[in-house]
Amino acid sequence: MGSEPKRSTNDSYNSLLTAVFKTMYSKMNAAERLLLRHRFVQRLNIYHSCLSAVLGILTIWHSSLILTVYSVILSVVLVMSITYQNSQNYLERSRALDKCSFQLRQLITGIKAETSFDKSKNAAFYKSYQSIIEDCEHHLQIDYHTAMARERRFKKEPGVTFSKLIYRADVVRYFIIKVILFSAPTLLSLAIVYITQKPRIDNILRTLKQLFYPNI
Repeated sequence: MGSEPKRSTNDSYNSLLTAVFKTMYSKMNAAERLLLRHRFVQRLNIYHSCLSAVLGILTIWHSSLILTVYSVILSVVLVMSITYQNSQNYLERSRALDKCSFQLRQLITGIKAETSFDKSKNAAFYKSYQSIIEDCEHHLQIDYHTAMARERRFKKEPGVTFSKLIYRADVVRYFIIKVILFSAPTLLSLAIVYITQKPRIDNILRTLKQLFYPNI
């Protein structure tokens, strides 16, 4: 056992292992981010398709220039959104990043299994590490901060770090974007429908009022 290196004091070993670990978790978070974005855009497109179909039916039921123009605009936006999603290849990129993180995990296993660690082996492992990440899409800074924040949460380490603040701010930002993208078209559609169908809506409300509150 005397030939086994003291890895806790081996700077080259520790720095390489730390770098590979951080990169692996960053790639994993990047893959998750792209997969969630793929699913979100799919749901958004389905929702907008349903909304566009409803507006299309309303234009048939009651011809209105404002309603027709808005329905056409929403359809164009939907086509642009679908085209943009297809061009981004979120799902394929997510799978490629998953493959990259798996290769990095295998590299970590190889590094940990090494019984002797000298400069030549360090260079070989580093070359393998560079080869893996060069063939893979670069992750974003938020992926790194997400990895660091989740690591601290997993280890139950107290305190607030810069990475945790960035991670929480990104969660809030993403939530606000989702709310806006879903609610804005809905509220605008309701407003346009109310404006174009106000006489009929008033008649319906008046009928309901007489039906349920005849003495008022």
